[in-house]
Amino acid sequence: MSTNTPSQPTRRGRNPLITCAHTLLFAAYPVLALLAFNIGELPASDALRALALSLVAAVLLLLVSRLILRDWAKASLVSTGALILFFSYGHIYELVREYNLAEAFLGKHKFLLPLWLILFGIWFWWVVAKLKKTWEVVRFMNILGAVLILLPLFTITSHTLRAARYQVSQDTQPEVVLAANAGERPDIYYIILDGHARADILDELYDYDNSDLIRYLTGKGFYVASQSTSNYIQTSLSLASSLNMEYLDELAAAQGVENNDRTPLAVMTYNSKLREYLAGQGYKLVAFQTGYGRTSIRSADIFWSVDDEVVPQVTSLWKVNSFESLFLETTALRAAFESQIFSQKNLRKITNAPEFQAHREMVLYELQRLDDPASMPGDYFVFAHIVTPHPPFVFGPNGEPRTPNTTHLLGDGDEYRGRREEYLQGYRDQAIFIDSQIQPVIDSILSKSKTPPIIIIQADHGPGAYLIWESAEETRLEERFGILNAYYLPGGGESDLYPTITPVNSFRVVLDRYFGAGLGLLPDKNYFTTWKRPYEFIDVTEQVQSP
Repeated sequence: MSTNTPSQPTRRGRNPLITCAHTLLFAAYPVLALLAFNIGELPASDALRALALSLVAAVLLLLVSRLILRDWAKASLVSTGALILFFSYGHIYELVREYNLAEAFLGKHKFLLPLWLILFGIWFWWVVAKLKKTWEVVRFMNILGAVLILLPLFTITSHTLRAARYQVSQDTQPEVVLAANAGERPDIYYIILDGHARADILDELYDYDNSDLIRYLTGKGFYVASQSTSNYIQTSLSLASSLNMEYLDELAAAQGVENNDRTPLAVMTYNSKLREYLAGQGYKLVAFQTGYGRTSIRSADIFWSVDDEVVPQVTSLWKVNSFESLFLETTALRAAFESQIFSQKNLRKITNAPEFQAHREMVLYELQRLDDPASMPGDYFVFAHIVTPHPPFVFGPNGEPRTPNTTHLLGDGDEYRGRREEYLQGYRDQAIFIDSQIQPVIDSILSKSKTPPIIIIQADHGPGAYLIWESAEETRLEERFGILNAYYLPGGGESDLYPTITPVNSFRVVLDRYFGAGLGLLPDKNYFTTWKRPYEFIDVTEQVQSP
């Protein structure tokens, strides 16, 4: 009898689950990594289906490989190699396009896809024919997969815990109660037309004369701040500032310039000082589903959601959501989507079209219901963030539906998935559409209101055809900061306004004039912030406001 004892179990004796663990980890990692990168932009639930399908696909790939190779270890390594190549394809394709690395060759699917197939063939040959110490490679891949998966899980968990902590801290804030004016009080409408440019910017850069809208507003008694600029260039920063009537320096100091967690900004939007002030006066908050998580204030006294009334729930089961659409672009399926293999028309019906249609319905739903509070008993603060004329460009100038041949994303500036010429045209058409639609809405609010309301129609920032997210020097600052900003302040409130007023002072004027708050005005400042470092404020006031 031999006295030699194996130092480790034989290959046949190894647990297949342990042997194949790295394949499942590498299948889950791309989904979790993409979610972690976008955790502040998209709900985590949007990634669940992609995660489940990735794991199911990995299991099926393992079973097929095991059937062919009759060896769990080699099958797992072949499967993991295939998954790495499949999930990395879109990232590499975008990288070589972005940096023009051999664009004539690698930047085209007809060259990059065969290269990927060759790489897989080499990997398959090496694993099956040359690899001897299979278990050592399996063990290394298991460790690498575990380390990789921990990174996005840490980010996602940290974000969730921070969100919960900020929510708790908001619940303990003191309530500020202002002295009420006698008699009927006006409803207050804060209508954010996302990315709507100032008239001169539209004329200069977009070849669009929106003087019809300006004449309409002034004719109705609005004060249009003709030289208004936004305080910040990102929606979360801008609305957190305007709704809290302050600059965000203290928050930035607390967060640190290296931090890109926008959770505190969302909480400042949900539970703003303005909301507290008006709640202390007996006002109820009305808010809408916006398609952008940080401005969908579901804790509002009245929250109107298009999903509850317009979109049949059964269709959402099959609809490709924003995360899934983005995820598909990172995989090798991108080569098929951008080729003639599929009809673009049919492809968009399968992937992008339902999401774009949902976006259209959200915009139309907000416009449809904006005037409802005017005929409801009580006092209301109506917050309506309408994500247009900001991308995606889903409306033609007459409201005709459009389905862009891109992923459904709110990407702006150089993150826009398309050419600048497409942005200029799409934005122009969508601005024409929303300008025509907001006029009957205002007519209806004014006619239904028993007491003349307060209405602010304002952009959170300007458009982004010439925005370079990581460079203030390369960005056309006048475009990104120049905003539409119009006020209907009954009883002479327009006397407190001036052409260069910025959003941080909008509700300071309102609360001082109509509630006697005594807040006063702040200096009008403009801050550029990169997307990666939202709390690093670069003061560009002089460049933006200089003649």
